[in-house]
Amino acid sequence: AVFTRIESVVVPDCVIASNTATLMIRDLASVLQHRGRAIGIHFISPVREVAIVEVVRSAKTTDDAHATALKFAKMIGKQAIQVAESPGNISTRMIIPFINEACEILMEGVASVHDIDETMMKASGHLMGPFETADRIGLDKLLRWMENLYHEFGQLKYKPSPIIKRLVRANMNGITSGEGFYHWVDGRKQPKGGPITHLGRD
Repeated sequence: AVFTRIESVVVPDCVIASNTATLMIRDLASVLQHRGRAIGIHFISPVREVAIVEVVRSAKTTDDAHATALKFAKMIGKQAIQVAESPGNISTRMIIPFINEACEILMEGVASVHDIDETMMKASGHLMGPFETADRIGLDKLLRWMENLYHEFGQLKYKPSPIIKRLVRANMNGITSGEGFYHWVDGRKQPKGGPITHLGRD
């Protein structure tokens, strides 16, 4: 395990943090000799633009480790949002239903990828629309998040959309692969030609 390897090379009071969005810190820390040093510091995409980080404390996280994480967040210019340990924290549990509903609207042929994104940006003040958000997160990573939360909670709002699954199977993972809901060139999105709704339902 990554945490085990890290613990073997750091001093006993070194804080070990994970950026995980859906895994439990207590589970990651279970392999450590000093479990109280483990904490979650979840950065939200796009990291440069989002001013907050979620600091996730497990039941075993020490006060010192927690204080260090808060200090680190302040040092790098981020506002620390303190979150009780739960799969998905705040942001991921909100983002996944948002993206899933956008996929449902797309599959129904109500509007295009671009128009759905534009609506959410201009009507609701979102920094990005759901499809650009998904592409920037990485559709393969997003699929894992969905699977983890659906397994944890069993709620349909977290069940992976068929479009997400089919794009990932086609290695169209978003910005990292150059293709997703958008075509990506040098980190800039470009609308895709032709309808994406042919991906349909499983």
